[in-house]
Amino acid sequence: MNAFVTTESIFRAIHYQPQEDLVTSFYLDVDPSRYPGLKWKKTGLKMLEEKIDEVKKSDLPEDNRTSVLNDLRSFQKYLQDRFEVRGRTRGLVVVSSSQRQFIETFPLARSVHSRIIVSKEPYLRPLLAVLDDFNRLMVVLLDHREAKLFEVFMGEIREHGDIHSQVRRKVKTGGLEGAEERRIERNLENKILQHYREVGDSILKHFRKGHFDALLVGIKEEDYAVFSGVLHTYLKDRLAGRVNLGPKSSLKEISRETLAFEWELEKQEDTQTLERLIQMVGNDELAVTGLPSVLRSLRMGACQKIVVDEEYQVQGFTCRKCGFLSLDALACDSCGETPQEVENLINEAIDEILLQSGEVRYIHTENELLKKIGRIGAFLRFRV
Repeated sequence: MNAFVTTESIFRAIHYQPQEDLVTSFYLDVDPSRYPGLKWKKTGLKMLEEKIDEVKKSDLPEDNRTSVLNDLRSFQKYLQDRFEVRGRTRGLVVVSSSQRQFIETFPLARSVHSRIIVSKEPYLRPLLAVLDDFNRLMVVLLDHREAKLFEVFMGEIREHGDIHSQVRRKVKTGGLEGAEERRIERNLENKILQHYREVGDSILKHFRKGHFDALLVGIKEEDYAVFSGVLHTYLKDRLAGRVNLGPKSSLKEISRETLAFEWELEKQEDTQTLERLIQMVGNDELAVTGLPSVLRSLRMGACQKIVVDEEYQVQGFTCRKCGFLSLDALACDSCGETPQEVENLINEAIDEILLQSGEVRYIHTENELLKKIGRIGAFLRFRV
């Protein structure tokens, strides 16, 4: 079963404190379009077996060597017995130090450059570049008596529990000229407001823990304004809209509606990013399009953010001595070395911009605007 990527697991990986132990970071591309069936598993297990042989022959201190071997074998077992490629899963990252009993698993809705890195701390740059592309959504489904909270991220959902109130379902009539009925009605309204505030307080706690970027509310249309009115200002700023769901909705309905909303939000942000890039290129500002221009900008250290089709792959060449990237096999401009052929030059370009402390924005392949930029473009730090 795949794990939900929580903010807590990300936080633990980011704040890992290096000591004398080593950390093994395992990245695996499991995109079904490139690795149909169980080809991804065979590829991953082969990588791990080769790394195990390499570590056995290494001159690492005994404790470190044993720890890394245990990491690699645990990855083998995880791939063999537990991990599944389902839903939107396209990549897998696992970081581990068995010596410190530390392990975090990150199934991703984006492919990654397959590799195994052994170092003093988790290798996180590519992971964080992917995670930054996605909005974490909090979905609250409520009526006058109860509420359910769900966290949605990268096509996966986890429930945060229920909230119940003591609001009565009906108001009894009685009293002189309906005065008692009106008093009960006011009391009912106050209890509903109190229920809404309790729900709002619970959402605020999740917000302060970093559990979401946007808030989606499932409530009757006539109650939406009242509920949103009692929310903290921080939460009002995060409101993304309303859906026709409630706490009695089935998990199937919740999954369908909330994942569709998440998908639409991603596509809107994709389009906004591409429109801004195209506008900046048209105005002769700090942006370029097309792979040759992006590679040239990378070589000059000018790229601030690469924008790329998530499925874009092209063969190319790289100089292992200085990192020069090229579409042809001509000698490196920087050091004169003969470059080596690589299967996917896009992965190499992404690695390079991350080394330059830049950013990456992956765009869903079906976005029509990708054709206008040649499937890849970049925002620049300075003109080239």
